[in-house]
Order: sequence, then C-alpha cells, then structure tokens
Amino acid sequence: YARHTANAILYITRTYPGLSLHRRLALLVPNEEFLVEFKKHLKEELNNNLGHRKLLLKKSEDAMCFLHAYLLPQVQAEAEAEVLILDTIRNVAGLEYLFAVSIGLDAKIETRDADRVTRAQLYQSITRAQLLAM
Repeated sequence: YARHTANAILYITRTYPGLSLHRRLALLVPNEEFLVEFKKHLKEELNNNLGHRKLLLKKSEDAMCFLHAYLLPQVQAEAEAEVLILDTIRNVAGLEYLFAVSIGLDAKIETRDADRVTRAQLYQSITRAQLLAM
C-alpha cells in the first residue's frame, strides 16, 4: 500500500506541478490499526520517492490546530513543510480536501455485512475529494 500511495502522490504532483499539497491531500484508511502500521511504511516510501519535498503526516484534527510560526518556535518546522492528512475515514467525516486517496479499501465487495461496511467506507472516502479521488 505504501508504494502505491507514494506513486499516487507522485501522480498528483506531476499532474498539478507547482501546487502545494499542504492540507490539500487526505490519505484515508479504514481504521486506526491499519493507520499505525501503514504510517511506518509510508514514511519510508515518501523519503525514498519524494525526499525532495518536506512532507509531514498528520491526523486531520492535529492538522487543523495550528498557529503561525512566529508565535511558537516549534511550529516553524511545520510551517516549512507540506502537511498531508493521514487519518481514518471516520475521523474526516464531513471534511473535504482537494485530493483524497483511499487506502486499504480494495477488498472484493460481495453481500456480507462486512462488505457493506467496506462499500460505505469507500463511498465516504471518495466523497471527501473536491477535485480528485484515487
């Protein structure tokens, strides 16, 4: 998943050159357990494939809470980076981002109850995007 996600981000940066991804890209996963494991691998892939860009991964709640760099010195590092949202679908309900990438929702959908949850999560995930959903 991490490699495909890095490729999706590369696609976005090549399709929209010069556009900052800062708080515009949401990487959406099905649940907290998936997020914790995925984040480790994604950081490595981003360093390997997008090391020229300073990218930070933050949950949506944390990304919305910010002060200008001149108010708090420790915020200065974040001010120089592009913050990407990495969160669960549930945590971004009602929020929209320019780009949304759905991750870990590729299970075959049949008619079982668990599949209905996956279908609902996929719908919720792609409808978070204003411009491009992947």
